[in-house]
This record gives sequence, structure tokens and C-alpha cells, in this order.
Amino acid sequence: MSKQRDWLSLQQLFITDPERPTPGKFAGKHGIPPKTLQNRASREGWLEKRREHWERVGKKTGEKLAELQATIHARDIASQLEYLARIKMRAFDAALTGEYPDPGSAVLAIERITKLERLLLGEATETISLSDMRSAIRKLMEALRRMLGDEVLASLGDAFEEALGERPDGSPDKPENPRA
Repeated sequence: MSKQRDWLSLQQLFITDPERPTPGKFAGKHGIPPKTLQNRASREGWLEKRREHWERVGKKTGEKLAELQATIHARDIASQLEYLARIKMRAFDAALTGEYPDPGSAVLAIERITKLERLLLGEATETISLSDMRSAIRKLMEALRRMLGDEVLASLGDAFEEALGERPDGSPDKPENPRA
């Protein structure tokens, strides 16, 4: 007489067993003839189901871990921002009471704290306007012309000026602000 087994429960045990035993070892552990279990597992795709199960577990574990790490990171940033806010308030108080040697020192200190806050938030801390960039490139080109001569840099200078959107006479090809 054949023994009645709860194959659905055995399949679930096999799929979710963290030790991931071979069908033969699992059969021995549960008192089932190895060939009987191997045939059933093969026919019903237990190994593939187990692989899919552990892939899902790994993915969910990774997601939960990432979520936990993000929460911890956010708390750390919030704590650091809170600390910087206290320092900034202290700097404002010191500026108001004249503890800095001059007003410029107070402004510089507060600007540095603000820059740290922006860095923590992942924001840009340094910006340069297009007109400042154009001016810097023009000065660089002028210095290179003096060092190397006009003829050597004439074509390079024209290329720079064209890239800057200017005519050789220095006037813009088109206005920076079309509404102005």
C-alpha cells in the first residue's frame, strides 16, 4: 500500500528550504524514496520554482536593504543639516553682537555654512554666468595672442569667438536675453 503524502506541502518545503538541498537529500530527510521524489520534482519543476523563489527573495531583500540604507542616509543628512542650522544661527548671533572682526568675515562664515548645506542636499555650489565665461575665454585668448602672436591664433580665436556666439568685432550674433 502506498503512503499518502501531502505533495503540495513537501513542494513548498523543498522550494523554501534555505539550505537548498538536492532532491535526494530532501527525500532522505522526509522519509521518501529518492527516486519517487526526484521523479515528482522533475515532473512538476520544483528546482525551477525554487530558483525563481530565491530570485524573488533576493530581489525583495535588496529592495528592503536599499530602502533601509536610504532611510539611514536621509536621517544622517537631516541630522547634519540640523547641526549646520544651529551653527548658522550662532554665526548670525555672532554677527549681530560684533564678535567677528569685520562684517565681511561674518558674511563669509555664513556663506560657507550655506555652501555646506547645499553640498549635503546635492545642489550646485558654484555657478558661472555665460557672460563671465565669455569674458574669461576672451582674456585667455588675448593672453595667448600676446604669447604666441596673432597669426598663430587667428583661426583658433575665430573658432572660439564663433563658439561664443560673437562676431569678430565682439558684438553678439544674437542677444543673450531676447526679451530685453
